Amino acid sequence: MTQLINTGNYACRLLSQDARVTIGDSLVALEHGFHESVAWGSLPVSWMQIRLPHPEMIGPELTSHTVTVAVEEMEVPAWAREGGPTFEGTMEEYGQALFDDSAGLGADSRTDPMGPVVGLLALAERWARDRGADALDTAGAKQQRNLTAVLADGTVLAVTRTAGEPTTHRFQNHISKCRRGRTLAPALWLMGQGTGVFPLEMPPLVERV
Repeated sequence: MTQLINTGNYACRLLSQDARVTIGDSLVALEHGFHESVAWGSLPVSWMQIRLPHPEMIGPELTSHTVTVAVEEMEVPAWAREGGPTFEGTMEEYGQALFDDSAGLGADSRTDPMGPVVGLLALAERWARDRGADALDTAGAKQQRNLTAVLADGTVLAVTRTAGEPTTHRFQNHISKCRRGRTLAPALWLMGQGTGVFPLEMPPLVERV
């Protein structure tokens, strides 16, 4: 029988400033790939795990020149594939249920050939007002694609693209500053705790990337 553990603190030790910068750059490239290949209105909700290579494979120092980020798609339940106005809250309930059932323990990813899990991300389309509230096809709402990632050290990275605008917007925050029900970050944090890849305690603030 596989022993379940929590790998969150191990993942935090891998997340150097250079590693976070590289993850941020990789997320921009990932979002661009979806933008180039999937038409507006056709993007299903995607959940992914973010992995870093094993430290022994890249030497003692994690640098932006040596870190190769991998993403691995996760199974998305049928209720989550379409998103919707209450998507953030429903995902939080799902993450809380995972956490309640698992007590913060999960599979040991430290020996996985793809590398240990250091973060989770969600990619979804939405209609949003400037205040951030979902507003499907209502006056003033804009069609957006939002990639939100949460790392085991509490870093929140987001890449947002708005239909009709030429550039994407990058954003960094910390999980302790994200209000529940407003972004996907709190839901991803609970999902990470529920699957044993994020620490059970709230991590301290980290440097900006």
